Amino acid sequence: MYKSLRTSLALLAAGSILSLASVITAQTPAPSPALSGTWRLQGSVEDARTQIQAAVNPAVAPLTPDIQRMARARISESTGIPTQIVIEATADRLRVQVSGDEEHVFEGAPGASQNVYSRSGVRAQLTQTYRPDGGIEQRFRAMDGTQWNFYSPQSDGRTMFLDVLMRSQRLAGDIRFRLVYTRAG
Repeated sequence: MYKSLRTSLALLAAGSILSLASVITAQTPAPSPALSGTWRLQGSVEDARTQIQAAVNPAVAPLTPDIQRMARARISESTGIPTQIVIEATADRLRVQVSGDEEHVFEGAPGASQNVYSRSGVRAQLTQTYRPDGGIEQRFRAMDGTQWNFYSPQSDGRTMFLDVLMRSQRLAGDIRFRLVYTRAG
């Protein structure tokens, strides 16, 4: 009797551990199969710049003219317009290469943090993760604010949105904009 009770308890414990492991695995976001590939900016760089400026203006308008110039310069460094994005996404590694105003490669394991630097040497801590929808979230934390880039492939497999959110206590409000990309080839 004791032997069968111990066996039953051992099987119950093993079953509980396996179901907990499957719940944890099911909750870990994975890359969308549509994510990897080469993406090109839809529309012109000038149109994208106009759209970004429209998002920036209300956030800096209440600042003094000198502070506005400094804020616009810092925001400009963070909002280069990628004309091409190449994404390689696997469960344990992700690589985002952006080309356009500037060239950058962001590569690492999902959830790992690394230091990245702007043109002027401002340091930010970058963490890249997969989102529940299969897209990528990049979070850049700097001394005076945080920027999130959300790469979201759409269900058609040909379109991807790059949504940007910038938040700083030094700005009058958040800066939000969306750029649209189409799959190359």
